[in-house]
Amino acid sequence: AELRNAGAEAIQLNDVRVVAQTYFTDLTAGLAVNGIAVSAPYKLVAIGAPETIGPALTIPGGAFAQLRTVGAQPSSAPADLLTVTAVVELTEPKYAVPTG
Repeated sequence: AELRNAGAEAIQLNDVRVVAQTYFTDLTAGLAVNGIAVSAPYKLVAIGAPETIGPALTIPGGAFAQLRTVGAQPSSAPADLLTVTAVVELTEPKYAVPTG
């Protein structure tokens, strides 16, 4: 949530695209993102303004703080060029009806 709130426009965790409907579950060895197993080392790519994303990750009780409670050593570094390669297939809306 911190990344989206900080204005991240695209997010990818390892090889899985992270969108508003993304869910995470614990596995015996690692975790699953949208039902797809991912394992360490975890690489999170977030495209957005580094001056807002960096501080959002390090707020007290935020993402980095929670990761440290389970023994992880998170770090971040801004980059001039990032590529998000993972995509999410669109599904038909269950209740919404497109118009026009």
